[in-house]
Amino acid sequence: MTPSAANTNDANRPFILLDGGTGREIQQRGGPFRQPEWSALALYEDPDIVRAVHESFLNAGSTAITTNTYALVPYHIGSDRFRKDAPRLFSLAISLAAEAKGDRQHVQILGSIPPVCGSYEPQSFDEATAKSILDWFMPVLGDSPLVDAYLLETVGSTREARFYLQYMQSFVKAVAESLDSLSNGTLAREKPVWLSFCIASHPGATQTPHLLTGETLTQAVHALIEEGLLTAATVPVVLVNCCDVKLVLNAVQELHAVLSPLGIRVGAYPNAFSIPPPNAANHTLRQVDYNVTPGRWAATAKSWINAGASVVGGCCGVGPKYITALASVVAQSKESTDVDIFETLD
Repeated sequence: MTPSAANTNDANRPFILLDGGTGREIQQRGGPFRQPEWSALALYEDPDIVRAVHESFLNAGSTAITTNTYALVPYHIGSDRFRKDAPRLFSLAISLAAEAKGDRQHVQILGSIPPVCGSYEPQSFDEATAKSILDWFMPVLGDSPLVDAYLLETVGSTREARFYLQYMQSFVKAVAESLDSLSNGTLAREKPVWLSFCIASHPGATQTPHLLTGETLTQAVHALIEEGLLTAATVPVVLVNCCDVKLVLNAVQELHAVLSPLGIRVGAYPNAFSIPPPNAANHTLRQVDYNVTPGRWAATAKSWINAGASVVGGCCGVGPKYITALASVVAQSKESTDVDIFETLD
């Protein structure tokens, strides 16, 4: 998707069907997977399984896949291995996604950029540390012609979002200007940046989403809009991810109300369970809630689409069977906007 495409009406644009959770799918297949390395371990020990996971989501109907780079930060692989291996592993992860994509021209590759100071730990965010980490791997991720957009994932606070967007927009502009200078004046396209927030529920109000710092989504996006960091040309998609599936409908409604008038698409890719408690991302491995079946999960996603989501997929615990079910829902939604009241996940 080019930045200009974000200025058209949602009804005139195709849905983007994301993939699911790479790490948990590696685990489901018996591949190398453990904490703290998470999905990065497979890049060390069994890269072929990463390619196979990408292919399985594409075969299920995904029209966008995310590079297996979420865990390629010191938080997961340690500082020594990060300095030694990160550029090589980023390059490998991009190549594996591209190999899985093959000649599917309609498929986008999203370059995953995690919360570099720690998942679910916005209180640990430090700008100087974050910049040093991004400076280490972005020349690989950012210069790759195989990556169509950058995906800022699991952002837990307005402060984090502000830093990442400022950093990325400067980086994207610099890369485009550099490419332009090498192409005899042909304007290079600035790659879009997608922003995805991690949300939780308010105590006593289980269906009311907020960022991990307590800010509401509306507060966060309004602050970023006022600072000129959220525009359809530079950030064409805003999502929520790695969250309880029951929070998504209200989150999509809130985002759509604020961002739709600006031409920014909204969407979601939640978990098949809730996020871990604070500070537990590298200590507590949550179990998939098997009551959240692919069919029930996808049926619930109809409400997101009816509320304005046009980019949908899954995060932790969401495998190819979920995406197959979701693809059917998306196909039905293309045919009709008359959506019934859907079964919720109680």
